[in-house]
Amino acid sequence: MTWEELYLKYSDAIHNYILLLVGNHEVAEDLTHNTFVKVKYSLNHFRGESSKKTWLFSVARNTTYDFLRRKKIIQFIPFMSSGFGHI
Repeated sequence: MTWEELYLKYSDAIHNYILLLVGNHEVAEDLTHNTFVKVKYSLNHFRGESSKKTWLFSVARNTTYDFLRRKKIIQFIPFMSSGFGHI
């Protein structure tokens, strides 16, 4: 599937997914655009270990989480300092 086909098939679903995560239409539009730019430049590196749809949603999730981290809206706690690192 080409980049254009991915965009036509999944851009609305990706936008809606990101909108659920950020709650802002303008931000969701920007992050959807950023997601598809990343996909365009990394599509030739897709290894096929998952479906392209799954991979695309992973790129969207990671793009959104990176944005939220930069905005300090969410903060991830390292696994070892969370108290769960001791088995």
